Amino acid sequence: MEQRRIADKLDAVIDRVDSVIKLRDHLTALHSNLAESLIDSAVASANESARIGETLTFTRTPVEIDEAGIYRTIGIRSFGRGIIHHPDVSPDGLSKLSYFTFPEGALALSNLMAWEGGISVTQTEDAGYIASNRFFFYLPVDDRANTSYLRHFLLSRQGLALVGSACSAGAERNRTLGRKRFEALTIPLPPRPVQDHVASTLDRLAERLSTAYAEPSLAALRPSILNAAFTGQL
Repeated sequence: MEQRRIADKLDAVIDRVDSVIKLRDHLTALHSNLAESLIDSAVASANESARIGETLTFTRTPVEIDEAGIYRTIGIRSFGRGIIHHPDVSPDGLSKLSYFTFPEGALALSNLMAWEGGISVTQTEDAGYIASNRFFFYLPVDDRANTSYLRHFLLSRQGLALVGSACSAGAERNRTLGRKRFEALTIPLPPRPVQDHVASTLDRLAERLSTAYAEPSLAALRPSILNAAFTGQL
């Protein structure tokens, strides 16, 4: 009887987790489809085209590493999933690369993973972190461009195709984004109100979906639930 009770409860809990995962995946797919539709419409309304190097300015400040200091570094997740905040480390925990601070509200790209959507925008909570020279940061040169809109554009199918064209040829996992090639890309610029509308709409939806990328993931709950059942905690 006790085994049957645990089995029934286990099935019910796992079914609920699976339902939540399916719903999350469905909402993520809807968000992706809406993003593509909004970007296509925005691009169709573009009243000018400009090189990225004329629209954005490369912005980052070198950091002199102090042997007595403690540092926090960032990474950028693939597929547009935002910025990673790494734990504090001493200088010994840093790589031999150069490091930089960066401004808030900057378009941020990983030159190693940009082809796979390693693209984001820096936020207030990123203050105090540093990034290696593997990351590019850009601010608009004037009010023609919304960095959040540009992020969504570059994460779209047509945007990723452009980013891919600015990456070095070679094995898929070794396609490095070249700064000069990226800045030479020509992109369509919709009217600023259109950019602002697309950015605010997609940013709000992305915020609601942000828990879908939180750790531990829902999928990781399955072994925890099984462990709880087998140890009598369920």
